[in-house]
Amino acid sequence: MKPANAQQRAIESLQAKDWEAHWMWGTQGAAPEPKSRGGLLLLVNFEGRAEFLHGGKITEVPVGRVALGTGIPSMSIRRAAPGHHRFLCLRAKPAWLAKWGIAKPRAAFQLRELNEHIGHAARDFIENPPAGPMRQPWREAKFVEILAHAMARPENGSFHEKLKNGIASRRVHQVKRLLAENLENPPTLAQLAKTAGVSPFHLSRIFSGETGKTIPRHLRDLRLEKAAELLRSGRANVTEAATAVGYSSLSHFSTAFTEKYAVCPYGYLVSPFSSSTQHTTQHSKKTPKPQRGKLTKALSPSRSSRSTRH
Repeated sequence: MKPANAQQRAIESLQAKDWEAHWMWGTQGAAPEPKSRGGLLLLVNFEGRAEFLHGGKITEVPVGRVALGTGIPSMSIRRAAPGHHRFLCLRAKPAWLAKWGIAKPRAAFQLRELNEHIGHAARDFIENPPAGPMRQPWREAKFVEILAHAMARPENGSFHEKLKNGIASRRVHQVKRLLAENLENPPTLAQLAKTAGVSPFHLSRIFSGETGKTIPRHLRDLRLEKAAELLRSGRANVTEAATAVGYSSLSHFSTAFTEKYAVCPYGYLVSPFSSSTQHTTQHSKKTPKPQRGKLTKALSPSRSSRSTRH
């Protein structure tokens, strides 16, 4: 990372929409002072001495240390003494943190050792980016890696966990939206996992952890809630409601509906919950008796998901 002439100062910057990076070294002149209002500011000090200004305080950052501030209204970095210095400064704006599920970071400052994980990722960020269109996405991935290592201590992995939880929440939200939009013919678990960019096993695990329900159970609840809405509004009779949400068997639909609402769909149709008793009663007279059949199976890429009732 040293310039060919150690007497010359070298500064490079990368400006993205909601994050930025500065890396600099040299002996002449003053190092730039990356500033941040809220959000996150990180300094990796490879050589020299720096000062981290945060909320009216000044903390010296010696060589081989990492300084990190989050959620502090005013933060900046400057060189503390003359001599050769090599710094990497990363800044994440509040919008970038919100993207990872950290909408309002707690005001905090920490100073810790520069370990091999942070050092390796930081050097990669500066020295080894690929050429071409993947250069900036690759650097953003390294940006996340550096922050995760810097903020996730063995005894306190809060930032790392928030990053993982934020990504998991977005994937679960995406799956829930896809299921809600395709009740009659839902994607399989394999298709959902491919869309979310994870394995079916991992998707099932994070979905259950986020919602407390399996994906098939969530799909069943969505279908029954939609069917109840159709019956309640008078827009469908029992057969039409079952078909509209993907049930091909009235008996299976009736069993699932009764289990969830403690009343069979025919009783629900003419109950006080209905907004149009006369209309729904007419529909109910036309409704044939339930026939035995099989529910069209969705979400059935594995033995475990096939055994789950919809």
